[in-house]
Parts: sequence; structure tokens; C-alpha cells
Amino acid sequence: MNGKLWHRPCSVFINGKTGRPGLVISYFDEIKPISISARLDNGESRSHYQLVDEPGWHALSGEVSIPPTSAAVLFD
Repeated sequence: MNGKLWHRPCSVFINGKTGRPGLVISYFDEIKPISISARLDNGESRSHYQLVDEPGWHALSGEVSIPPTSAAVLFD
């Protein structure tokens, strides 16, 4: 992830259309949100994200704030 703190659970997947890796980051705390800055092992970050409980994709520039008991999908 960011080299400072490895957040679990997360999963890496390959986009079937582009062949590019993406990330799914789950967050289970019931009270506090979390802000993450995710990078792949090669240092690349993803360009878009979507929270699973909100519609629409967003441009990613820096950190993603994940609400309690939610998850984010990050990909190009």
C-alpha cells in the first residue's frame, strides 16, 4: 500500500478489459473513517475510485476517505 502502514483486508485484481491491476480495500471499523493512499508494489497508484455504498467513479489524486464499514475500488 503506502509503505508506511499495510491495511488489511485488501485485494488486488486484474481488470478483464484493460489487463491493468486494481485494488479493493475493505474497512470494518464501525465508528471512524479512514484515509488511505494506496500504491502497487511497483509504486503506481490508480487514477479512479468508487466507494461501494455511493454511486459514481471519482478521479483519484492522493488519498481516499473510506467511511466506517465500507470499501473502495481503485482502478485505471
